[in-house]
Amino acid sequence: MKKQITLLLATLFLLSGSAFCQTAYNTNDKDSVIHISQKLKGTSLWGEFNIGYSNNGTMGNATLNYRKGNIYVGTSYYKSHICYDDSKQHDHFLNIKNSQDHKTIQSIAVFSGIVLRGKWSPSFIIGISWLQFDYVNTIPIKENVTLERIWETIIGEDYKNEKLGSKRVNTIGIPIGMNVHLGSKHFAGLDASLNANLNTHSIFVSGGIGIHIGRIISRS
Repeated sequence: MKKQITLLLATLFLLSGSAFCQTAYNTNDKDSVIHISQKLKGTSLWGEFNIGYSNNGTMGNATLNYRKGNIYVGTSYYKSHICYDDSKQHDHFLNIKNSQDHKTIQSIAVFSGIVLRGKWSPSFIIGISWLQFDYVNTIPIKENVTLERIWETIIGEDYKNEKLGSKRVNTIGIPIGMNVHLGSKHFAGLDASLNANLNTHSIFVSGGIGIHIGRIISRS
């Protein structure tokens, strides 16, 4: 009788162990499926296009971003331009009297950021950028008021035969910024940004508004 009881207990133990292993396997398998589903659900790709103003004139900025979880990485292109239509001497410009001064900044950056929960889905970034500062002296625009010249002045392009002198400075910077997103769960929405670039040549800050194309946060 004792041997029969021992054999019965051993059989029950083996059966329960087998059932436990099968349950654990099914549970792990189910968890894996849920984990993969959440992982896919927690990724997104979107672009942002902003225009605004900086301490160096009007600016435009475009970014491409990829998010996994609440962390994302991206790359951006930035450009700003300002004109000084006076006879004062400004930093980094050639000392040419009776000329108009133009300062153009271009930047290409890579960065990493974090998206926080909330109605506006605020995000913060920090990265590294390559910067190009162009300083150009031209004859005053009042001596050649044409649509072509006005457009060149706005976008900071070459000034053809009106250029008196130029100077270029390249450096490395650290971009930092904050963005808020209206309609982050929709394919398109509105954005607002506040950014700064820390560098050894000329620190600048900017603020802008624009749109994003692509969902920043996946729908529940």
